[in-house]
Amino acid sequence: MALSQDCVLTSISNCLELPDLCSLEAASSEISKGMADFTPQAWIDACNQEFFSVTNVDKASIKSLLGAVEQFDHTLHEHSILMTSQKEVQSFVKAFEQVEKKKSKHLQSGGASVNTFVGLLRFSDENVQSYLDNPQSTVSCVPLPIEVGDEVFDVTLSWSNGTMCASARPWNISRKQPKEIGLHVRAVSSPLTMHKDFILRKAEEQQRGTGLCYMPQKSAAFAAEMKKGILVVGLGHDLKGCEVCSTAEALQLENPTWKCPEPVLI
Repeated sequence: MALSQDCVLTSISNCLELPDLCSLEAASSEISKGMADFTPQAWIDACNQEFFSVTNVDKASIKSLLGAVEQFDHTLHEHSILMTSQKEVQSFVKAFEQVEKKKSKHLQSGGASVNTFVGLLRFSDENVQSYLDNPQSTVSCVPLPIEVGDEVFDVTLSWSNGTMCASARPWNISRKQPKEIGLHVRAVSSPLTMHKDFILRKAEEQQRGTGLCYMPQKSAAFAAEMKKGILVVGLGHDLKGCEVCSTAEALQLENPTWKCPEPVLI
């Protein structure tokens, strides 16, 4: 009995790197051009290996997702991220493209160190409950290890007074003059709209940063989002040649019809 393309790819997908999987599929597609397009299990398995779980997403979108994930310098999450629509995947890929543009611009402006990342902001049950009890309280995520040059920083994002703030603590605390770093973070496929830039000059000093941060939902819905985890992409960079501008201005350049929404009290 002849084996289907799906069966063959699935049976060996766990043994292949992503480029090899692409080559194998291209070759098998030449043999079976008459077959209808479908989503082979091999591509879904490849997503699972990258801690992404996808449903209701076609093969082309899965390829775009994997292509973006493979190009991030660092993946900072060990929990599977669920994507259940084409729109969610497209939002992720677009966010990746924007981060890559910022990376290129930083290097072209004279920057020496820049690393892109994808991660999940996770909040403890205690912090989620604290926020529910008092939405004006400050709650912090589990720190993300961000590399900038030859140093690693534990970066903490904290929800405080209606916006996301950031602080950083270098792993090498014995260094007399800690490195100053820049941080760009974007929320993806979340009720939270966040495109923010931070300049972090002192260890563990919380900064409000610049840019856009907007949560239209009420506190209970936002607490549920915190508990699930907030998907973010971004980059950490040195301050050489760094030009910090308002993310709201950048959004208006990308989309001239964009206007900042009216805030909603939560």
